[in-house]
Amino acid sequence: MNKWAIFDMDSTLANINTRKNLATKSGKIDFNVLFDSNLITLDQPNYKVVTLLKNLKDFGCKVFILTARPDTNMVATVEWLKENNIPWDYLRCKPYKMKFLKSNAWKEAELHTFFEVRGVSPEQVILSVDDDQRNIQMFESYGIPCLDPHYDLNTMQVR
Repeated sequence: MNKWAIFDMDSTLANINTRKNLATKSGKIDFNVLFDSNLITLDQPNYKVVTLLKNLKDFGCKVFILTARPDTNMVATVEWLKENNIPWDYLRCKPYKMKFLKSNAWKEAELHTFFEVRGVSPEQVILSVDDDQRNIQMFESYGIPCLDPHYDLNTMQVR
């Protein structure tokens, strides 16, 4: 029976601060800029999270990358993952036509699809890593432990 780990992309596997700064004007994010496929190359790996992912792969764990990035970014996302030597087994981006659906609602629906289509049970998912508290609560409601990549052990708080 395969073990799985689920990872988010933006602000989890990828540090998107440069892209986010370019997309922010007067305190508001322009999502057309934020999700411009050409700008994904500006993202930097979050080495702490990437190391965790690679260590889990070394122990035979399969990796499901579940990101609310629009599927129009799929090619750029795959290229970025390959360029940064980040392995995965299954990758889902949010369909562009669902862009107004909240991330946690879409991720929960995708989790159900993952369980049904892949024949995976919640018990096989040993870990998820996500920076959104609503997603963290959703994963934990299925008994899936979830780590926040912004949690600071020194202060015991989310940064």
